[in-house]
Amino acid sequence: MGFYYPNRQGHYFANLKQLLDEVPVEQVIELTYYGGNLPKSLVKLSHLKRLTLYDVLEVPETLTKLPHLREIQLLSQSYANIGKLQSYTLNLPHLKKIIFDAEYFRKLNPVSFTQLSSLEILQVENDYLEEFPEYLLNLTALKKLCLNRCSMSNISARIQELAKLEELNLMGNYLKELPDSIGQLTELRVLILRNNRLRKLPESIQGLKKLQYLDCDHNSLKTLPHGVGGLKHLQELTLQSNKLQVLPDEIVQCKALHYLDLTSNQINCLPTEIGELTHLKKLNLPKNKLINLPESLGNFPNLQQLILNNNPLEWAKLPLQVPGFRALMLKYIYQIIQDTDSAELAGQLAHFPPTLEQHPLQKDAVIAKIGKTGIKVNSLKPELGTLGIKYQAKFDAKVTHLVMGRLPKLPIEELLNHSFTFISEAQLNTFIESQQAPDPSKYLLQPDNALAAENIENLKNLLLSEDDQNIAIAIELIKGGGFPKELHTELFMAYKMVSEPKVRKGIKPLLEKYSSEKAKEAMRLRHALFTESMDEMKLRRNINKYTKDNEFDGPKIARYFWDRYKKGILYLFSYGSGEQILNVLPKGDVLNLNEYTINALPGELAQLTTLKKVYLNGCSFMVFPKVLLQMPQIEVLHMERNYLEKLPQEITKMKGLKELSMSFNLIKTLPEVLLEMPHLEKIMIKSWYEPRIDTAMLEKVKEKLPNCELIYL
Repeated sequence: MGFYYPNRQGHYFANLKQLLDEVPVEQVIELTYYGGNLPKSLVKLSHLKRLTLYDVLEVPETLTKLPHLREIQLLSQSYANIGKLQSYTLNLPHLKKIIFDAEYFRKLNPVSFTQLSSLEILQVENDYLEEFPEYLLNLTALKKLCLNRCSMSNISARIQELAKLEELNLMGNYLKELPDSIGQLTELRVLILRNNRLRKLPESIQGLKKLQYLDCDHNSLKTLPHGVGGLKHLQELTLQSNKLQVLPDEIVQCKALHYLDLTSNQINCLPTEIGELTHLKKLNLPKNKLINLPESLGNFPNLQQLILNNNPLEWAKLPLQVPGFRALMLKYIYQIIQDTDSAELAGQLAHFPPTLEQHPLQKDAVIAKIGKTGIKVNSLKPELGTLGIKYQAKFDAKVTHLVMGRLPKLPIEELLNHSFTFISEAQLNTFIESQQAPDPSKYLLQPDNALAAENIENLKNLLLSEDDQNIAIAIELIKGGGFPKELHTELFMAYKMVSEPKVRKGIKPLLEKYSSEKAKEAMRLRHALFTESMDEMKLRRNINKYTKDNEFDGPKIARYFWDRYKKGILYLFSYGSGEQILNVLPKGDVLNLNEYTINALPGELAQLTTLKKVYLNGCSFMVFPKVLLQMPQIEVLHMERNYLEKLPQEITKMKGLKELSMSFNLIKTLPEVLLEMPHLEKIMIKSWYEPRIDTAMLEKVKEKLPNCELIYL
């Protein structure tokens, strides 16, 4: 209990008398009180304008005797007093602002809202209102209304009666739609709707002519209304984590827009004329499904931030020949390369015109590099010199070809002011080797040489032996005999799995020399590629992380682990070719994948027409595998200890099924669909739960499946 007087230093007082002994009453314009009962002597603070009350059990009517009081906050710091607060009334016609905790809002007599005629700001949080309180419509002077996390499922259809409203915050409720009348709030400037369940916005939203900020993050919006084009003063629009697939063309009419956030949607294309949003400064588009981008994107004169990561962009199809678009995308890539110790996107620079195909390396070319690369300049210069190509350390207008490394320091303006061709480190090394006369000593690179093929196979076995000495021997042989590209993946696997640092150090420069920037990024990942304790799902994630969008062969890696450790089959099921999948499936009549943490089966399984018995116990299936419904010849199916909640109606297509075990899933009773399968001879459906197969169900089983043994206890 006590008073807090927030002057410059801040000070606590045990009681009001102590406060007034030290501070002149005319200086006390703001006060915070902690305690159960508010002293009646508070009326002495005749100049008080702002009052915050924590955990008071009674809100006295004496507050009406504070003539200058304009703001009040009624808050709780603990749960100890919940239920103890008495109902109260506020008759404060001059009050401008109230902030409530849930308990204080519920206990306030609704009559008070007819007596708060000057109230401009009302904020309520963490209440369980369920419905919009209609009595709030009496607050006709209201300019800001915040009803955050109040469990509301609707907004009053008469919301337009709050005609002076400038800010409406409805964050964290259960709203699925808004009334059309919301478009009549013509003074509204800020509308916050994040963390609701909105599926659409009304067309009437175009009536919000003064709206400047619209936040619809974390909803379920699939489209935006065409009326969004009527928001002529809209400056910020944020739509993170919705289900948008396209934007209406009318959005380009929002000429004042300077911030647009579409993170985590399903957008597959942008409006062709989006470049008409000439005031746009920040455009966030990560985690969408964009394949291409409109060339008008290059028309933004004021754009300061563009985010495009985690989109399946097809860089070869982007309109990079358009100067403005080329400059924008070059800035985007270069900023990422400059700001992070990664040159992963540098590989996309090969698509920027003039490309290497249009402007090949030839005599009198000038090469430079910027940033960190694996290039050894001392050995590169003479190699290029013999080809009539010059290397220079400084980037300037003479440079015809540029190698981009990590963390470059060159100002982006330098790149924009010159015409040149990007070339990767791997492309440069490949070019140099292609121009050199065949070296008889590079026996591994001899074309059409059966001995070379045999040696490569032997090297492959050495690299995958998981023996550090064998791997070291293979590296020395490759250094002497040349680097065969078909061993690229095996060399990477050896690099990730070798335990001796010295051997790994010997592999690194050899691997980097011929790897793309994406592949080099995979090399820098620190977590293990494989351990024997990994389950199938984690191994699939790992292989995918190391091989996505680079030249390392994921199915080859998975097949190696499957042959050696019987792990990796889920990756093959998910990403392998039909031939690769069929190669790992059994050729007989039994498929046993017990205890493999897989949650999917490939469609190729249906081609195994001789398969009779399938065992999938202890896997991670949450739904019944559809491919099994295409295999009527299966006689025995065991799927114990999975996460199945039900069986599909189509299971009746499995006409040959005689024995079915679904024990210890999430199925709590016998699925009635099994009663339509008279060919069943044995059903096992034991449960973690108490058996829910009653006498009536047992009678049905006897009637419908007279020859079937039911085991459920």
